[in-house]
Amino acid sequence: MAQGVTLPLVSQRIPPVSEETHLRDYIRIIRKRRWSILSVMVSTVFGTALYVLMQPPIYESTVSLLIEPTGPNVMSKAVEEVYAPIDVNFDYYKTQYELLKSYEIMRETVKQLKLHTHPEYGPRPTDSQDPEPPSETERLLVNAFRGHVKVSPVMNSRIVRVTVESIDPKLAADAANTIAAAYIARTLEMKSGAAQAATKWITARMEELRQKVEVSERNLNEFASQHGLVNVDERRRLTTQKLGDISGQLVKAETKRAEAEARFKQIASVLDNPRQLESSTEVLNSGLIQALRNQEIQASQKVAELGDKYGPKHPALIKADSELKEIQKRIQMEIKKIYSAVKGEY
Repeated sequence: MAQGVTLPLVSQRIPPVSEETHLRDYIRIIRKRRWSILSVMVSTVFGTALYVLMQPPIYESTVSLLIEPTGPNVMSKAVEEVYAPIDVNFDYYKTQYELLKSYEIMRETVKQLKLHTHPEYGPRPTDSQDPEPPSETERLLVNAFRGHVKVSPVMNSRIVRVTVESIDPKLAADAANTIAAAYIARTLEMKSGAAQAATKWITARMEELRQKVEVSERNLNEFASQHGLVNVDERRRLTTQKLGDISGQLVKAETKRAEAEARFKQIASVLDNPRQLESSTEVLNSGLIQALRNQEIQASQKVAELGDKYGPKHPALIKADSELKEIQKRIQMEIKKIYSAVKGEY
């Protein structure tokens, strides 16, 4: 009968796994995979650089505006209820910043610059078979343009900067100047409307007082006749004086309006003649235009000197001629601003 043999159990000792991996193991792995790691890094850097180089450059143009928180002072305290001076507070300036980026200002800028024809904002081919309605197309165009406009107030000042971004440097400059001009025209229109409303209020008030004076004089004469009173000259003199004061205010308002109308017609009559326009009183009294004129003279002299010294295609002459044209362009823009300001007062 076979007997079972019991073998002794041999215990095997398994070395414990180290909890810390030596730094040399990482270095060994990196060295082993160094070409794979290097190729990934080179591909990433090259791809990023290629993407950046393929992107068109973005240009910025900034125009600064000085916002004065003063409303029109129309003759006397009698019309303060109609149009009181605007308080210098945060809400007013915040309102002006929002007005600068308002849909109306942006739409006017888009319209003047004809951005629908510009490659940056022009229509792009779509997969949709149904074309968008004109109103929706305009809204999308205006919102797209507004996304490239930044309004940045300067701390502790009344200056606000309007910055426009574009891949076209000329478009960026033109857009910034057009936004500023549209904002100025809008504020002048608001002030002109307030002045006209005040004039209408004065006229209505004067008519109301005239009727009251007539009723009072009639009642006074009846009272004097009933009680045998004859001397009512003092009362009549006071009422006549009050009516005369109001008439004087109206005359001043009409005189001011007539002066503005005369200045407007003078500029409008020579608007198509640059030489006569530049010699108008409003333009000659502008310190900024006179300063630009001095710059224009210096730039013209520089162009003449470089023209005698170099050929027409020399970079220095081209740069000087570009500076001269830019100064002349600024002069024409300032003249148009003066025309718009006088038109707004009228």
